[in-house]
Amino acid sequence: MDDLPNLQELKKEESIFDSLQKNALETIRELSGQLWTDHAPHDPGITTLDILNYALSELDYQMSFPLEQYLTGSDNRFNPEDYGLFSPERVSGMAPVTPKDYRDHFLDQLDNTDFLVNLSDIQIHPYRSNDQICHGWFDIFIELSSFISEDQHKQEEKKIKEKIKKLYHANRNLGEHLHAIHFVRRKPLLLIGNIDIDGSISPEKTLIAIYTEAIQLFAPGSHYTGSALPIYKLFKGIKQIQGVLSIHSLEFQGFEEGEYAYTLALSSPEQIKIRLYQNQQAVEINATKVLNRLHSRNNINHAIREQKKQAKSILMDSRHIHLNDYSVTNDFPICYKDSFTDSFKAYLSIFDHLFSEGHEEMNHLKDWMALNMETPGSASMEQNKDLLLDTLDKIYGENSNLPFLRYSHKEINRQRRVRFLRQLPELIRDRYLGCNLFDADSLSGLERYLYSILGWEDAEEQIFILENILLHSPEATDHPVPSREFTLTAILSQTERTQQRPDFQLRLEEFLREKIPAHLRFTVHWLPPKELALFVKDYKAWRKAWADNDDKEIGRTGEVLKNNLIRINIEL
Repeated sequence: MDDLPNLQELKKEESIFDSLQKNALETIRELSGQLWTDHAPHDPGITTLDILNYALSELDYQMSFPLEQYLTGSDNRFNPEDYGLFSPERVSGMAPVTPKDYRDHFLDQLDNTDFLVNLSDIQIHPYRSNDQICHGWFDIFIELSSFISEDQHKQEEKKIKEKIKKLYHANRNLGEHLHAIHFVRRKPLLLIGNIDIDGSISPEKTLIAIYTEAIQLFAPGSHYTGSALPIYKLFKGIKQIQGVLSIHSLEFQGFEEGEYAYTLALSSPEQIKIRLYQNQQAVEINATKVLNRLHSRNNINHAIREQKKQAKSILMDSRHIHLNDYSVTNDFPICYKDSFTDSFKAYLSIFDHLFSEGHEEMNHLKDWMALNMETPGSASMEQNKDLLLDTLDKIYGENSNLPFLRYSHKEINRQRRVRFLRQLPELIRDRYLGCNLFDADSLSGLERYLYSILGWEDAEEQIFILENILLHSPEATDHPVPSREFTLTAILSQTERTQQRPDFQLRLEEFLREKIPAHLRFTVHWLPPKELALFVKDYKAWRKAWADNDDKEIGRTGEVLKNNLIRINIEL
């Protein structure tokens, strides 16, 4: 019985019917000059009053369900995103921004792939040239697992390098660039020792625990060099392992004086050099089994699987509601229906119309709230649709109805806003991303945002956001570093529409200034059709060279693009 829902009895004073009845009778008394106070429950007027108040109470009940039930389809499934109600994860998620974000993103994208099995760590650091940080340039350092052989190491380097390079450029920040990918190689050390055990757990489990303790000394980020290698910590840790009685000897073999970064040599069973003894007898060990277990337990893929959470579906179970029209005349006794006059029927039809409008409004709430291109059915619905779009703007901190963006035709303006709001989660997530250089048709997040909010996806107007850093090398001497770091050049097409209002270009530039990240400098240039066509030709050739990964052609087309821009007084 405890599982049954509690049914709360509505108090009499809370009943909407009682409230309607009380107010109606009070109004009748006032209209009669307080003379009609002895009415009987069976008076025709009171009967009519009862029926109409019951009908109004029923309408109130029909309109009191949770909003999502009116927005639920006939399949009894409610998808909030159909109505611009995006989950917090969708609208607060951001593409990688910091080096840590990139590291987490790389590991997340490599999860459940063969790449991650042989990966030990990834780190991202600003590139330095002559002890000077080149802002916007990054180096990626990759360390492969110590469990793989030298031959495997060489094979994995090429595959992982290409994969990481593509992942970086698919998520590259605006105004930033990848300088190089490096592979960190550590000097391997053999762990040699003789240890007594009591046999309380299997010797393989004991050996796995010993090597797991040793691996912690060489965890990513711990680069022990010279005499700083803390073997004493290993002694202390091994002594606390279940089943270990005593340590006769323990040392690292392969250690050399000097600044070397080390790792534990565990790429083959022959490198398992710890010998276990029980009752002064050497214990047989399955070294291959130990090595495989260590590899599966200590690769970075295992850690990610432990931490990863299952994403929840945004689809919700709900109940579809459809309200049917019903005439109040059906509630009258038969003796009343036989004597209905035309005037009384006309009077009751007013209420039928009221109830029908209420049902119609609720049945079409789904169509009105949906983020689609359909035109609302009436002038009032059009106005309400605009108010709904204004509300969604406020929820997400946007303004899709800026004065300089409003078109003269209201329906075109409304459709532009709907398209923008439907794309909002991706636009918010990617607004600070640069273009993917390995995709010639890729746009930066800022370009996609501008095309969407301006409604220029299929228009003649064009937008190009040039990242100055991509047209220079950090080692170049033709310009000092500060002239190109974190600098963008916006190229926009000068068309009849962009010139028909004197303040349009100025307002758009101000809007751009608000949307570009604060750490980025930018200049805006409006090009007439002829100059724009020449620029587009050079720009597309340069982007194709990037997509083809042709370093020589990237340099050549980049110089052509720079020189032609300088010719029209655009300095990069």
